[in-house]
Order: sequence, then structure tokens, then C-alpha cells
Amino acid sequence: MSAVERRWAMIRVRAGDYLLPSNDKTTLWRLATYEEHGDAEWQDGDGRWHKIRGTFWAVYRYEHGRRSFPDLDAPEWTGDDFLDWDRWVCHETSLATRAAAIDSVLRAAL
Repeated sequence: MSAVERRWAMIRVRAGDYLLPSNDKTTLWRLATYEEHGDAEWQDGDGRWHKIRGTFWAVYRYEHGRRSFPDLDAPEWTGDDFLDWDRWVCHETSLATRAAAIDSVLRAAL
């Protein structure tokens, strides 16, 4: 786990989908689960291919410019518009746990 301590609580959107403001409140992160059903593959060191299956966590960054967001009740943050996936940029995927996703966010702050 990273030495950086979280200052803000996560906000649960729904099961497996959370928002987490960065410590300096300049970045809004989204941690979400997704399923892999064997369509994707990875290659091991011996050149063998393996199907990827299971539930994983991914980390996304909200694209809102460089402004801070001290008030999540402000008009920009109300409603579900900002939850549209086309507004989020993928930061990291294939994380095994939510704790690993949180650690990814904390490492990005270093």
C-alpha cells in the first residue's frame, strides 16, 4: 500500500462503482468493476496464450479540465450526466481488488 493517506471518503454510486476525489480535490477518480468473459487473452513468458476471465477493477479519471470540485452538489455534478462513460478516461485496468484500485489512485498522486 502506498504511503499517501486518503483525505476524502469514497462515494458509492452503486455496487462496484465508486467516486473518489483526489486529496487536493483537482481530480475526480472512478473505481469500477468489470467482467472479462474470455474474449481477451494474455501471453505468458513461454509464449502460451491464456483467456482472461473474472471480475476486475479499473480506475478512470474524470475529464473536467483543471478546475477543482469542492462542492459535489454544484450544477456540474448533479444528475447522472457526469457519470456517462464517455466523460471518463481510463487510468488503469485489470486490478484484482478495490484496495488495489485505491492504491492506484494514491500512487498517481505521488
